Formats: sequence, structure tokens, C-alpha cells
Amino acid sequence: MFKKAIPVIVLTTVMILSGCSMNAGSPAVDKLAELSDEFNDSTSLAQWKKAGDTFQNGFYLSRADSNQTSEGHLFLEPTSGTWYGVNTGHLSYKTITGDFVATMRVKVTGKSASVPSGEFDLAGLMMRAPGEPEGTVVPGNKENWEYLTTGGKNGTRLIDFKQNVNSQFVYKTENVQTEWIELKLARIGSNVVKLYKEEGGQWKFADAHERTDLPAKLQVGYCLLTNLSGYADNLTYVDYIRFNEPKPSKDLAKKLESKTAEEKDWLEFLGAEKVKGAEKVK
Repeated sequence: MFKKAIPVIVLTTVMILSGCSMNAGSPAVDKLAELSDEFNDSTSLAQWKKAGDTFQNGFYLSRADSNQTSEGHLFLEPTSGTWYGVNTGHLSYKTITGDFVATMRVKVTGKSASVPSGEFDLAGLMMRAPGEPEGTVVPGNKENWEYLTTGGKNGTRLIDFKQNVNSQFVYKTENVQTEWIELKLARIGSNVVKLYKEEGGQWKFADAHERTDLPAKLQVGYCLLTNLSGYADNLTYVDYIRFNEPKPSKDLAKKLESKTAEEKDWLEFLGAEKVKGAEKVK
């Protein structure tokens, strides 16, 4: 008799839990997730805008396609352009207002070697203040943006993270070993946060600082840089770019309010943040 009663008890429990779950309401919808791109569709590039409001403007790409040259990837072959000071290059973006987290899995190689041989052949994530009103060219001395990129400098693979304030820039680099790199660029309140992860590794902290000068609406997407000293040696493969709304915990929110958030707080929050979409390994 006891054994027969067990299924009834279990079934009743499941029904009660299910009812509780339904009454609790559906989880909040992440409105930014719909901007994400897995690059499994050859038509997805049409959903990205090219930044044409730069003081220097040109045709920076010889090839750009999604799910064609490399299955399941965005493929990019830049020919010119870079980002520092007044100098500009290619940026394809989605318009985002307010806080966001952007995550990218990317590989940058040379044309005949695993690591680019040029000086700063890079690709990565950028957030940039657009011209105001929209479409107005940003003056050469008013470029304001942040980026987090990976690629090569003279045969050494690295991470390069930079900020540009009224066309005055500061940058740092860290050496990395793996071809595939994940990058995470976030704006949370006035904080700009940058993390990176080598293939098979853990998230590492790159930088965090305040930018109170940036407008609410930003261009957020993928940027490209090419060799400063000669021909471009840059073949870029992007597995995905995913956008999410950050949801800070109460503890982190208090630290943000008191401006006491530290490296470990950003790693705990952004490094553990769940990102929608199945992982692709290629």
C-alpha cells in the first residue's frame, strides 16, 4: 500500500509547485536580447547600421558576409581604418539607450599566419556617441567612445582596451594566447566595464571607470582596426554578438550608488551573468 501511495504524493506535489510557479508570474523580458546576432543567417548584416557620421569616412572593408565564407560566423576583411584620437575606421552598430551588456566571441588572424603581423590589426566591441542630431558628422576633435578589442601587434596576440574623450585617447594592452576570445563591454549607470576571456579560461578584468559625458543613446557594435605601419593583415571571424540588460543585485546597486564597486564585484556580476542563446563552438 505504501509503495502505491508514493506516485500520488509526488504528483500532488508537482501540481502544487506548478501552480505556485504560474502564480509567481513570468520572468521579465530582456528587450535587448532581440538585438543579438548569432550570424547563422546570410541576411543578418542588413540589421546592422554602418557609422557614417565620422569626420573621416571611407570604404574600410573588402569583404563582409554572414554564414557564407565561414559557416555560422560573420567574416570581415578590412583594408584600412583605425580608431584612436581623431582617426576613425569601420563600426557597425545597433542603437542602444541606457544600460547594456554586449558579449562577443571573436577570432582575428593574419592572412598567412595565426597572429596578425601588422601594428594593431584588431577587432572587437565599441560604444560610441553618435552625431546629434542623428546623421550629423561628429567633429574630428569630438570623438567620444570606448572599445575592447583583440588581435595582433607585430606578431603578438593581445587585448587592447581604449577610451577616447574628445579625441584624446588612453589605452592599455594585455597579451593573450588563444585565437578565440570572448569580450564583454558594459555600461551600467555611468560605469563602463570591460572583461575578456581566453578560450577555455575564466573571465578576467580589463578595466572599469566612469563616463559621465556619454549620452543616453549610443552606437554599440563591432569595430575594426588595421595596421598603422602598412597593409592590413586582418581576417576577423565573429561567432556571435549578444546584447542583454544588466540586472545588478541589491548589494551591487548599493556599491554603485556609493561608488565603491571594485574589480571583484564586476567579475562576480558580469562574469557569472547568464547570456541567452546556445553556445556555439567552432
